[in-house]
Amino acid sequence: MQTTDPARFIIRVAFIFVFTFPLALTAQGQATGPTQDQEPVIEEIFVTGTYLKRKSQFDSPSPLEVIDAESMLRQNISQISQIPWIVPANTGSQNNPDGFTQAFTSGTTNFNLRGLGVNNTLVLVNGNRTVNTPAATNRGLSFVDLSTLLPASAVQRVEILKDGASSIYGSDAVAGVVNFITRDDYRGVEVDIQFQTTTEDSQEDLTIGGIWGTGTDNIDFVIAGSYLSRDALHTEDRVIPTRQDTSLAGQPGSYLVIFQPTGPDPVTIGTWSAAYDNAGIPGVADFAEGIPGALPPVLADPDCQNVATNLNNAQGGAVVPATFPAGFCQFDFGGYFDLVPDEERLLAWTKLTWAINDETDLYGEVSYGDNSVERRNSPSFPVAQTQIVPAAHPNNPYGTDVLNLGRALGVGQPPVIADYDYRTVRAVAGLERAFGESLNLDVHAGWSRNDYDVVIPETIGGCGTAFPTPTCTPLLIPPTPTIGAEEPYSLLMLGDPLNPAGPRFFNPFGSSNFGSPNDPAVIADLISNYTIDAWTELTTVDVVLTSDVWDMGGGPAGLAVGGQWRDEEAKYDYDDTSNIDNYLFLVGNQDWQASRDVIAAFAELGLPFAESFDLMLAVRWEDYGSGLDSTDPKIAALWRPIDVLTFRGSFSTSFSVPSLFQENGSQTIVENIFDPLFPAFGQQFKAVRSLSDPAAQLTPQEADIYNLGLSWAATDNLEFGLDYWRFDVTDVIIQESAQGIVSANPGDPRIQRDTNVGLILRVDVANYTNASSLDTDGIDFTGAWNLDDTKSGSWRFGLAGTYTLSYDIVDPQAGMVDGAGNRNFTNFATSVPELRGNLNATWSLGRSSVNAYLRYIDSYDDDQNVDMATGIPNSIDSFASFDLQYNFEFNPILGAETGPRITLGAINLFDEDVPGVVTSGGFDSKVHDPRQRLVYLRVALPFQ
Repeated sequence: MQTTDPARFIIRVAFIFVFTFPLALTAQGQATGPTQDQEPVIEEIFVTGTYLKRKSQFDSPSPLEVIDAESMLRQNISQISQIPWIVPANTGSQNNPDGFTQAFTSGTTNFNLRGLGVNNTLVLVNGNRTVNTPAATNRGLSFVDLSTLLPASAVQRVEILKDGASSIYGSDAVAGVVNFITRDDYRGVEVDIQFQTTTEDSQEDLTIGGIWGTGTDNIDFVIAGSYLSRDALHTEDRVIPTRQDTSLAGQPGSYLVIFQPTGPDPVTIGTWSAAYDNAGIPGVADFAEGIPGALPPVLADPDCQNVATNLNNAQGGAVVPATFPAGFCQFDFGGYFDLVPDEERLLAWTKLTWAINDETDLYGEVSYGDNSVERRNSPSFPVAQTQIVPAAHPNNPYGTDVLNLGRALGVGQPPVIADYDYRTVRAVAGLERAFGESLNLDVHAGWSRNDYDVVIPETIGGCGTAFPTPTCTPLLIPPTPTIGAEEPYSLLMLGDPLNPAGPRFFNPFGSSNFGSPNDPAVIADLISNYTIDAWTELTTVDVVLTSDVWDMGGGPAGLAVGGQWRDEEAKYDYDDTSNIDNYLFLVGNQDWQASRDVIAAFAELGLPFAESFDLMLAVRWEDYGSGLDSTDPKIAALWRPIDVLTFRGSFSTSFSVPSLFQENGSQTIVENIFDPLFPAFGQQFKAVRSLSDPAAQLTPQEADIYNLGLSWAATDNLEFGLDYWRFDVTDVIIQESAQGIVSANPGDPRIQRDTNVGLILRVDVANYTNASSLDTDGIDFTGAWNLDDTKSGSWRFGLAGTYTLSYDIVDPQAGMVDGAGNRNFTNFATSVPELRGNLNATWSLGRSSVNAYLRYIDSYDDDQNVDMATGIPNSIDSFASFDLQYNFEFNPILGAETGPRITLGAINLFDEDVPGVVTSGGFDSKVHDPRQRLVYLRVALPFQ
């Protein structure tokens, strides 16, 4: 259970009281409407969630949040990848680098509305789909990468539809839609330069953006771009006290003396080498007697203490000495990783609109994004695929085979750099044609592609070029003393742990005063590049016909009908060493490719029965082939009993099919696994492989989605809003939990174990299965109070938040889970703090303005770390960040409508510490930003 500290309680009560008390008095609110930073625009436009034009973004029966360019400026949004952080309805996005839970997505960003999964929010650009990145999450979820989508300078506004939209846009709009609307008719030139830095260390961002637009009476041409140079924030520079980054696999390392099994279960029944029996090593006798869970004979390298003394001031990590002679020589790898990766990002977008005549418009847009990311890793990964040092090895003093528990490179060696490169290209062309007064045709086609290249240095098994003999086995250890002029490489021992005064046999990398280092050529030959060369493509063709069909009491009824065809393709090519599973930590993977065609038909009917009552009916049919199709309806209503009061409601169903990755792909990641047969080892990183199974015949994930809301304009300057939402999701498509498999049955045949001792080598999980349900509901609340042209200037106050009432999970391995206010580390869901909210105030007078934001994230339980005696999980603290910004606008120059603007600001002004989590990295990367206080200077130069 969570504990409630006074600060958390006060802030929570303040959020609820400030907003809900006036609503309770009036029983009125605002389901959707201008956010705290926006004023309604009265015009007929297309609004996200419908193909029929409406008076404004806020004249919608579905909950819609709009973030315009001015609001982005006030919140210091210089990259659209920052937007998920400021949306209270979004939780669990994977927008921080985390090599421990997000192995292959460093540098990507995504939306996760309602915490329903990054694959369940549909991202559009001007209402058009774009391709998913090939970089799937650890759980195999596909998503649109915001980091390579659009420059922020190209965005006029972002419309976020927060209920299901499968009936309008397709099956993957389960949680809602994020639609980026571009600045298609911009005139002039603007250059924007920003420098941002942390105050505690040297992490810096330099962003340069710009937009140029021109045109004639019937032509608009706009081009925008941005460049981001981001320095890394290393874990060695920002120590989070709760970080747990100690590995049992060190360099120097440890080893097991291999025992011979005497029964059917080699893990619990056996005797180890008689030469070292009764050696006085704690736990060994118990292990030999077959007591489950007893400590096997683990012996630390005798040079462990010496290396710790001499090298622990080296870059990155530290050696943690063992209690000699038993135990592990451990490695603290935490200082080698990145909290923020090094990035270089280039984004460009252009659009041409040509009004051929009064009835016909042609348009086309192209965008390009390239994000190059460098992420540090430890000098080498641990040898998760355990290796034998044979008795015949010239440096093995024990007269028996021993099992390697270590890594090739450790303290004193520089970190290795993993390279990730993402490139997205989009192109859309279309024609709009009017026939008469109300009949309109829109035909457009789109193509987009994302290329994904990864290079990660990794330790290989078998023999490389330095060991060309076909008998070079077992892995890493050559069978003869020398091959040519090279010394045999040994990963571990420096001497006999039972005779510490005896001679040292060799000295890896010169880590002590004994012996000589291994040949650098031999070391280099042990490292190869784990590579992924993957791409995904999406081709779409849409035809939409809209028309007024008959007159009604509130105006003409509107009808939209149309169809869509789309082709999805994916191809993944791994290096040859991966193809034969010959890496000792990442193991490897198989190449694969897949494609599919989807066809859809849809219709929407808008029925304005009266000026005060609108009804919207929509339905969409989608066919994925092989008998996989669905029909999803939506009904939504808007009722205005009086001008200042609006009620709204909607119901829809959703249908979500497995992605190409889920249906056809495979992925090998590394997870922390606790093996109940070896509890003394604690959690260890082990390979987990998901395997696609076309014969599994996954059924689509389905959802029923409800929304009820109201809005109330208390005065001309004061507005409130309230939405109740609910998602009931069944047949959730999830990946099985490797930990769940191991915990349920340590002898499960899907668990590959070392045949000598029984340590886990790899866990194979079914790629995906329909096994769960998720029911969640909650409340969105907004408020805005504007005071214009007072003696002290103009004032705006705003409030926006989301309170999750429930997040109930049925997990096939974890069982029934109350996921609201929970990190959900041990199940398929994501982190769901109950309350997230923003308070803001803006003051402007003359050419000066000040913006202040208070952002709050509630505390929540950490189910990864539970008190074993009480069963009570640790609590992750609440977090409140105060952001402050000052703007000054100079006189216009060169005929521009506005003048140059200088902006000074701070994010997390009071430098509140990121809430700690006892885990690798030390914090919850899906919720919090580890950079803490940021200060920035921004200069905008507009020209005519």
